[in-house]
Amino acid sequence: MTIQTIGQRITQARNDKKMSQLKLSQLTNYSQAIISAHENDRVLPSERALKIIAKVLEVKVAWLRYGEGEVEDDVTELERKFNILVKHLQIPPEIFNVNTRKESVKANLSTKRGRPKTKK
Repeated sequence: MTIQTIGQRITQARNDKKMSQLKLSQLTNYSQAIISAHENDRVLPSERALKIIAKVLEVKVAWLRYGEGEVEDDVTELERKFNILVKHLQIPPEIFNVNTRKESVKANLSTKRGRPKTKK
């Protein structure tokens, strides 16, 4: 079934996330009345509102606007959870650079063994 309107697509994406209008309104900082108006095609969302709603619902703006292309956002569920974890634990991004980590481990091992730090 092709979903014809922006409002219908917002409703579908929200329902796919098992999210209430109230929850969507809280996450977007728009009133529940505005969310309802968008979903019922009484008020067309502004470009800014469309971007915010798409981000919260993790769908592409183009899909909300036109109903074309991929529905899902480019970020996978695993990436999303990873990013939340990294942010929550305040892990510095350089820790994920493999070359930096190898050099750091080598330096720590050299120091522990009483040898001077050397780079190859």
